[in-house]
Amino acid sequence: VKMTRESALVDDPTNTVVDEEDIIKAYYYGISAVPITETDADLLLYQTRKCLKLLGFISEDEIPRNFYMSGVDIVLPDPKHVTTFNALVQALFNRKEVALVRYCYRDK
Repeated sequence: VKMTRESALVDDPTNTVVDEEDIIKAYYYGISAVPITETDADLLLYQTRKCLKLLGFISEDEIPRNFYMSGVDIVLPDPKHVTTFNALVQALFNRKEVALVRYCYRDK
């Protein structure tokens, strides 16, 4: 048994077959379909570099509790900076704050 797939326009009463290379992806935005070519899709990808960037500090009460339920990553300081890192962690603990960071574990 050999299976084939053919595509046709929805509103075409003659059901004319459309070639695969003439079909592009589209995503719904509300009720409208927005076509996205492969070139557009590549441009829309968020380019990142491997990093751990400190964005700021916020109160731990502002973080929903379910955010703490995902994966766990451990941040350890360079051996030369243990004292500084410990001071930062202790200050955050005393003020009941957390550090908001952007963590990208690989280049994209």
